[in-house]
Amino acid sequence: MRDNRYHDEPPAAAKSPRLTPRQQEILELASIGLSYDEIAARLSLSSRTIRFQLEKIFRMLGVRSRSEAVAKWMDSKRQARRPVDECPYPKPFPDHFMACPAYEARQVADLDEKSRPVARIWTCQHLAGRRMAKTEHRWYAACVLGDAIGRAHWAKQAGPDRILTLNRLLHDLAPVSGPFAQRLWELKVDQARAVERNEDPGSAIQRMEALSDGFIGAIRTVLNRRRGLLKENQLAIEECLDHARRLIDGVLEQAPPAVWDNQFDALMRFPADLWSLLPSNLGTSPDRSAHNTAGRWSS
Repeated sequence: MRDNRYHDEPPAAAKSPRLTPRQQEILELASIGLSYDEIAARLSLSSRTIRFQLEKIFRMLGVRSRSEAVAKWMDSKRQARRPVDECPYPKPFPDHFMACPAYEARQVADLDEKSRPVARIWTCQHLAGRRMAKTEHRWYAACVLGDAIGRAHWAKQAGPDRILTLNRLLHDLAPVSGPFAQRLWELKVDQARAVERNEDPGSAIQRMEALSDGFIGAIRTVLNRRRGLLKENQLAIEECLDHARRLIDGVLEQAPPAVWDNQFDALMRFPADLWSLLPSNLGTSPDRSAHNTAGRWSS
């Protein structure tokens, strides 16, 4: 009898034999847009170990960033049978991706071979890393909404127009939030270096505060320009700005990189995590509510 949990697909090029099971596992989780800390938590490893392994993977695959490594890994996978809830779309997602009716954009940092942010990449709020059945180290990018029928059903409940509106708003904000988060990261590194050298980090802190004030002003301008759409979709401008301030405060706090790294990842996702929690005018499915609550507070 056919196992309906899996479907057949044409084979792709063979996997690189150089990658260990653990490295394959890390790449699978990186493909769904998880941060270092989130991958480490899934695998019960330290963030430092994840950084080291990803940097090693970059060298092995001859790439310079996570997005390149993920793209190469996705192209190289060869499986005759795949889980029916696996996301069938190429990753990272292109800008303004619309092929999936349930796609909810989420911005994450693309990192280079030295773990520095170099650009933004797009993933989906509904992606989750799941283990392949009867395996220990193999993971895949699963859609928490299920198969194509499940995605279509959820999109109909949530409201297709609302989904498209939120994705457009996120892309409107990305040119502001992405460069800001990257520059903030650079200043945060300056602050950490000053502390390590027993120097005064005041200059870096002042520049971060000035940069943050400018960012809040730029975000307010974009949101005011879209005030009609925000009101139509029950999204408050001040709520979004308050959320941004809390995220920034978390990054500005003087703490070791292991603490503020995940705060930075949350800032890159602004405001997707906040908006994903708000109810749709047309109703919300129970699965979506549970999924997004878990995703929002993992930051």
